[in-house]
Amino acid sequence: MDTAFQEIITHIMTDYGIAVFNQVRYKALLLDYAKGEFKKERRLLLQVLEAGCHRKIRESRELPITRNILVRDLQDDYYITQSDWKQGISD
Repeated sequence: MDTAFQEIITHIMTDYGIAVFNQVRYKALLLDYAKGEFKKERRLLLQVLEAGCHRKIRESRELPITRNILVRDLQDDYYITQSDWKQGISD
């Protein structure tokens, strides 16, 4: 993931707290902070949040198993492919 995009996420969390991830307002904040850039990363992050992955990870007792389930669910429900992960996360 691009360090500039990581900084955007950090700024949002610092300014609004971690609870902002559970709010509809997050999408607007992300657009404002990103200034129209990082389209793929924004889309991927919003889909992961919409799917509730952050809650499932926090509640998990077996993170490797949870990760595999979440990846499969995101691929099935949101049509996120391996190339989406690579482009959105490892750029």
